[in-house]
Amino acid sequence: MEREPAFMDRNFPQTRRRLDMSLANYDEPADRGVLRMALEMAAALPDGHRIAALEKVLAGGDPEGAARAYADRLYSGSKLADRQFVSAALAKSTKELEALGDPFIDLAAALYPELKAQSRRSDEWNGRLDELYGRRLDVEAAFMARDFIPDANGTLRMTFGRVKGYSPADAVYYRPFTTLDGVLEKTTGRPPFDTPGKLFELRRAEDFGRFRPPGFASVPACVLYDADTTGGNSGSPVLNARGELVAVNFDRTFEATINDYAWSPDYSRSIGVDIRYVLWVTEKFGGAGFLLAEMGVR
Repeated sequence: MEREPAFMDRNFPQTRRRLDMSLANYDEPADRGVLRMALEMAAALPDGHRIAALEKVLAGGDPEGAARAYADRLYSGSKLADRQFVSAALAKSTKELEALGDPFIDLAAALYPELKAQSRRSDEWNGRLDELYGRRLDVEAAFMARDFIPDANGTLRMTFGRVKGYSPADAVYYRPFTTLDGVLEKTTGRPPFDTPGKLFELRRAEDFGRFRPPGFASVPACVLYDADTTGGNSGSPVLNARGELVAVNFDRTFEATINDYAWSPDYSRSIGVDIRYVLWVTEKFGGAGFLLAEMGVR
């Protein structure tokens, strides 16, 4: 119980599983690129804000070159991409880990004291801010002279709205539904708009199954609604009046990015992926119709 939560005896099996899942999804070129960028940022920090554990390895007049060279040394000398090596390392003591000479483990050990110091400072700030945040809400409620819904992260929250388009500018109207056709129109062949060819084939064959409703040229993809969502609501279920899952909330329209400060019936719209699109992709693109049968999808 004296350890940090991830390393407590009761939680350590879950920590192992999560680490194993991370390694299954590991992509070295992407990982190397992110680390190199972080090292370049560290090398560019002003005096008084530098990371002591990185000072020697990033010293010199070419921070970009130093960051690239250090990253190359780390990846070429480490075995942390080997799942068996990692599994064995998790059973070792601190001294045994140090004796391995793995450059990433050595870096983690060197950074740990600074990480702990940062965590202590963060806890102190959060302790002060938690008190001030409650007082700020009281002031805001008094100023607005009415009750309102604060940020609901970490709590169960329900809000309601209607499926509804909007007009962001003169002579412009966004309908409440987009479709598969819009997904294909945006395709460029490059991420994030590199739509798989099979979706084009399914569209040409009009293989929509039971998921194209009357009045639609193809499968509905996304839906707009005026429910007041906030940060942390992504992934929340969107239910209809009968309690049926109809979409999954994931974003807001561009004009609604101000929602955390002010909500307007004219332009505040949230976006959900239409459940018919999710089910169609699962069945037709993914070939996993058995999952729909298992869930009892009508």
